[in-house]
Amino acid sequence: MADSTELRVTIPTELHELLLQEAADTSLSPGEIVTDLLVARLQGKKQKTVGKVAESAMRRGATNKQALALVRASFPDAETSAASIAWYRTNLRKRGEDIPTDQEARDANAFTPE
Repeated sequence: MADSTELRVTIPTELHELLLQEAADTSLSPGEIVTDLLVARLQGKKQKTVGKVAESAMRRGATNKQALALVRASFPDAETSAASIAWYRTNLRKRGEDIPTDQEARDANAFTPE
């Protein structure tokens, strides 16, 4: 990154100690470590993945078939299967999200594309 802006933040003492330990364990400065973490975090939010596309569709009421179609449109070279999409739905439900089953989504027919 060529241009820089100074940023001052207050963090808990425990985090500061961990940051200093990480700097001691690596060849990076505390500022470089924080920058790397911010870049990874911010880029991660922008990156679209098969899972993010499928889960987002399901949260909007998509059936497995509809979610798979969106994934294939977003990632034409991906080899995502119907079983993969079913796994994402099951995983969301296991994590406690209020996601309908595929049959419930088909019955409701409530999918709203972005």
